[in-house]
Amino acid sequence: ALGWSRARIENLRYAALLHDIGKIGVPDSILNKPTRLTDVEFGIIKSHTTMGGEILRGRTVIDIAEDVALSHHERYDGRGYPRGLQGSQMTEEARIVGIADAFDAMNSSRVYRRACDHDYILRQLEEGRGKQFDPEYVDVLIKLWNDGRLAESMKSGLESNNVDEVIEATLHRAVQTFVLENASPELLAKDIQSAGSYDGALDVEYSQFARLYDYVANLGKRFN
Repeated sequence: ALGWSRARIENLRYAALLHDIGKIGVPDSILNKPTRLTDVEFGIIKSHTTMGGEILRGRTVIDIAEDVALSHHERYDGRGYPRGLQGSQMTEEARIVGIADAFDAMNSSRVYRRACDHDYILRQLEEGRGKQFDPEYVDVLIKLWNDGRLAESMKSGLESNNVDEVIEATLHRAVQTFVLENASPELLAKDIQSAGSYDGALDVEYSQFARLYDYVANLGKRFN
């Protein structure tokens, strides 16, 4: 709808798929907490943006992916995090993913609530225009939604995600094997040990995560 090239759209799509990778460093007990987060817990959640940027820095051929991971919770009015960027200080890709991320959060069921209805989501998008969201891009999203094109795009995305089930299963087995051989669950960071129990995404020491990421990235290249 914005007239972007196919290559730029594909780069945006891959960056969007990676935008929350920093949550690998956030305990499941916080990510899946059904009740209100404490200030400390919310601070940990917010850190997924900087962790995501650090994880992707120099580790992906999609240049914009690092910035999208770092900046997708910035706001158009400058009241977001982690850097308080405003308007055009944010890349266009980060502004778009921020809108898509908010739409997806409201349109999906979460551990603490059911998916929101159409009227509520539309009202939140319109009220956030020029505040949380870039006004031009949120208007484009609303038009695509009203015209039925958003539903078509989402359906197409779900169908494409189911195409490579064999490759997905192969990658899953390879990662499981790597974790068992290289990252013992007992190898937990000292600060996490002192804070109590930890149920992270893979139960691996953070220093092992870079090796795991490199391994998976290499597999991704082999499987194209």
